[in-house]
Amino acid sequence: SVPRCYLNKQLATMRVLKGDPAELSCTVSKDNVTGVWFKDGLKVGSLSLLLPLDSNSKGLAFHLLHQKLEESKFGRGNSSAQPSFYNCACISSGTVSQLVTKTVSAPNLGAGLGLELALSLFIFPDKPQPPAGPLKIAESSANNITIQWKPPKDDGGKPVQRYIVERQQVGRNDWETLGETPRSCTSFTMSTVEEEMSYYFRVRAMNAEGVSDALESGEVKTAGKASPGAPDPPKIISASRDTITISWKAPCKTGISQIMGYIVQKRKKGTVTWLPVTNVPVRDKKLKVTSLKKGVQYEFRVAAVNAAGTGQPSDPSEPTFAQDPTKSPGQVQDLKVSSSDSTSVTLMWNKPEVQDGNDVKGYEVEVKRCNSLSWTKCFTLPAQSTSCKVQGLQAGEKLLLRVRALSDGGPGEASELKACAGAAAVVSPRLLIDDTVKSFLVIKAGNPICVKIPFE
Repeated sequence: SVPRCYLNKQLATMRVLKGDPAELSCTVSKDNVTGVWFKDGLKVGSLSLLLPLDSNSKGLAFHLLHQKLEESKFGRGNSSAQPSFYNCACISSGTVSQLVTKTVSAPNLGAGLGLELALSLFIFPDKPQPPAGPLKIAESSANNITIQWKPPKDDGGKPVQRYIVERQQVGRNDWETLGETPRSCTSFTMSTVEEEMSYYFRVRAMNAEGVSDALESGEVKTAGKASPGAPDPPKIISASRDTITISWKAPCKTGISQIMGYIVQKRKKGTVTWLPVTNVPVRDKKLKVTSLKKGVQYEFRVAAVNAAGTGQPSDPSEPTFAQDPTKSPGQVQDLKVSSSDSTSVTLMWNKPEVQDGNDVKGYEVEVKRCNSLSWTKCFTLPAQSTSCKVQGLQAGEKLLLRVRALSDGGPGEASELKACAGAAAVVSPRLLIDDTVKSFLVIKAGNPICVKIPFE
């Protein structure tokens, strides 16, 4: 009789994570048989499911190797040993390095001598793989950046729920979470970007089992704004009863093209509505604004214009009255030191001569110490005050003092004088004679006399 073929090593139940390689093997007692793998009763014919054979001293081993396991590939598998021809595949380091086909004959073992083997594979879900790259920059401007990616090739056995988007500024170590998108959305737009700033971006996929590793972008630099930046506030050059002349400087950021002119606007102080001063942009950086109302305070602002459009407006200028200029007041009269001590100097003066339209509104007192090169303001006094006391001086300290009158036309010319703090007063000691001081002493002739008297 023909010897039966039996199992030396049977199939065993395996537990494999989805995406990991799986290898099924069994060993039979005869080496002149062909192994054929079946899945759910059907012969496995896919090239991704290979049938390598190797001989050993205990018989013939059959292997079925799949590099990346998916649920659709395996359910229940079986192998039947039967006389036939066989195919041979050589496997090295877990990958197919060579595939050859041989045909050999084997004696007929007769019907009913085959072996049927069965096993089950259980696939456990895992976190997804990273989103598929590359991470593309769909749009990059001074205002926003849009990034795009593809779903992960392997969702880990459970569907992706959402994507997490993060950002890192170049030169920093921390990552900032920008937001999340649902599984159906594989793009994200961020509007909180700084112009001409470089960033890195990364995206992670998330399912019920956890969060994937990140898909990262290269360095992304935002564009500069096309329109100009805001100039500094305009300066007031002069004013009259119905005109005010202003000037300004070009903004530091001119945008993508040269500045073609400036939009100038005005408003009355205390109002919110800005009105255009001219119908067309002003090419110069100086303008005399006319047709103003006498006695009204005005504010001005400017905005640069280039080929991309009008830039941001400047901050308002200082409020200025539309009125004829007034003369500054004259010098104060008879400035003198009325008194001094070791820590202070008291000044007195008379009002300057009154001129039309320049009534005195107050006084400004400044001091310059002997070891200083600059003047320091001490007081700003009302118009009715014509004296002040400068304190905090050192005994004998020399200093310069000056006083100027103030009016609507501005500060007047200063009057100066030199002053010196008084020396410290000399105080005579006071003897403290009380009952402890002896009133009668007996001294031996020739000895010195010593009398102790306390004082302050």
